[in-house]
Amino acid sequence: MLKKRILSFTFTLMVLFVVKAQETYPANVLGGPLIGMDLYNFSSREITGKVPHLHSLEVSFGLADWYWTSNTSVAGATTSINLQMEGDFTSFTMVLPSGGHKKVTLAEANIHPTGYSIADIQLDIEFGKISARAHAEMDFHGKWGERKHGAGGMRFNSRNDEDAFNKYVDDFFKQNKRYPSVSELFSSLDGKISIKSRGTFNTSILSDEAAFMLNRIREYVEKEWAEIEKNNKLNNLLADAQNAEHFGRIDEAIQKYEEHYGISKDPSIKAKIDELKAKKQAEAEAAKAKTDSLVGTETGTEENGTKEAQSGRNQEVVDNFDHTIPKQQLTTELDFWGNPIVSKTDDGEAKTVSYAGMEVENTEQYRQQMELRQNNTYAREQFQLQEAEKKQQIDNNNNAIYQQGNDIYQNSLNIESDFEQAKSQLDYGSGDALLKSSAALAGAATNAADATTGLAGMGVGLLLKMGENAAKRKAAEEARAERERQRKAEEARIKAAKEALKNTRLKVFKAFPEGELPLSSTKSSGDNLYYFVYSYNESQLAEQNPTVTTIPVFAIGKYPDGTWPLQTKIATELNTLDPSQKTICGPFYSAQEAAEVFNSFSKLLTQTQMQLKPIEYKGFNAHPENGPSRQTKAKLDFWGNPVKN
Repeated sequence: MLKKRILSFTFTLMVLFVVKAQETYPANVLGGPLIGMDLYNFSSREITGKVPHLHSLEVSFGLADWYWTSNTSVAGATTSINLQMEGDFTSFTMVLPSGGHKKVTLAEANIHPTGYSIADIQLDIEFGKISARAHAEMDFHGKWGERKHGAGGMRFNSRNDEDAFNKYVDDFFKQNKRYPSVSELFSSLDGKISIKSRGTFNTSILSDEAAFMLNRIREYVEKEWAEIEKNNKLNNLLADAQNAEHFGRIDEAIQKYEEHYGISKDPSIKAKIDELKAKKQAEAEAAKAKTDSLVGTETGTEENGTKEAQSGRNQEVVDNFDHTIPKQQLTTELDFWGNPIVSKTDDGEAKTVSYAGMEVENTEQYRQQMELRQNNTYAREQFQLQEAEKKQQIDNNNNAIYQQGNDIYQNSLNIESDFEQAKSQLDYGSGDALLKSSAALAGAATNAADATTGLAGMGVGLLLKMGENAAKRKAAEEARAERERQRKAEEARIKAAKEALKNTRLKVFKAFPEGELPLSSTKSSGDNLYYFVYSYNESQLAEQNPTVTTIPVFAIGKYPDGTWPLQTKIATELNTLDPSQKTICGPFYSAQEAAEVFNSFSKLLTQTQMQLKPIEYKGFNAHPENGPSRQTKAKLDFWGNPVKN
């Protein structure tokens, strides 16, 4: 029984010891409550830039909870700085080929994120009361949607720092006959912690590609783009085919429908192709039948005339036939016209010739008839050549009109390509050069529209010279329709380009979000916090060189009691300078840091063709950057309340 009591007492002591070792006390980490969100905002452009057409990720981190743990009986050897934080990753936004945006939830994309890892968080620690300095490093591993814990052991910068810390604990023990609690230890030492490095998502344990499911997002975006571009191509092919069919260009219409069917495998398109081919075949057969009929009529008329001219002369030819000429000569000698000589006169001239199987006299009348026939044949050939030349002229003019329209269409494609290239350059995630001038793009599109009107007008002018005929009316109607289509296409492209430029400029502002003016309880080791302010008119962002009003870096200083000026007073002064709705960026803990961020902001405004309009502001209760501290020496706990000795 005694043994059981001893064991029970020992177990109770062990439990009490464990509970006491796990006692916590809030740690005052300057800039620490938003460490996760600050790190993501800093890294987001690099992360999203790894996936083409990815605009942003909807990631949020809750407020971080920092606290101390220590086994005070061992003092500094077991002291740790702890972090609890929750991250959430719900959706992403992609850029569409049109320049617009589409928000996609991870559930919709069938993406299930697991967790993230932040490596190399580095902290500097200062215990001013005992003049000791230390540091801590930690890696933080979290699961999306869950609050997780990480810890890093405190390491003193030198042996003297460690001795000072342990001496403080020993002195407390000698004076109070016990070791201090965690609360007593750290409320008295009042350790000041600053973040030396917020760490990085890209770690050897879990890369940012895996943490943010970039490969899966890339697959989804590529699939969406391929589908949209496929549909756009099919719509363009269908429009071109219907336009060609409407104006009677059957071969071109069949070609466009076949290209469409090769991609879509749409049965209705296949039926349309068969219909046009059957129509083309029927027209070809009808044209051939008409041609054969005309040729047959002409040949029959010619043969009838020949027979009538010669019917009355056959008997005379027979009567005058010279039977004394050897037969072998009848097939060897030809007259001037290429006809075989049947008989000759005494002086050797051809007397009769064989023409169309009959013997006729080689008289002057015969020669005149042959010459007349030759002249008629030549005249008919010349007439046919002239008709063919006229038809070719009409075809050439029609082709010129069509080619001019096609040149305009190709020019519009080049303009669209230029806009797409400019928009991709405006994607800061890629790190490439940005758009040089929205005015230049708009000007190019305007020039193309002017060229469209000029070329089409010239084509109509050419057709008007050809006379009143079906070809002129057809080409003029086609030119007007093509000109109207090109005009509407140019207007749509210019509108899309302006919208893309506006979205790009909004992206710049999104990268510099709203901060918060200091509260009376805001903690900072320095006497100043630094901010800058900007405002803009969103309705002007699609125009050339919109104005952005800026209030460059200024300082807000502490009062001697350690509190900060009221937000309302600062806001009133800022509204006096710029009454429009504005964004206040900050706080920054040094003038250099604030200046670097503001310079980056100014550079991006310039690169996206926005004009800066700076307004000077000297700040509120600002102290010299490197001047003596105006704070009192009163010690405050984590919540800003005075510590009583």
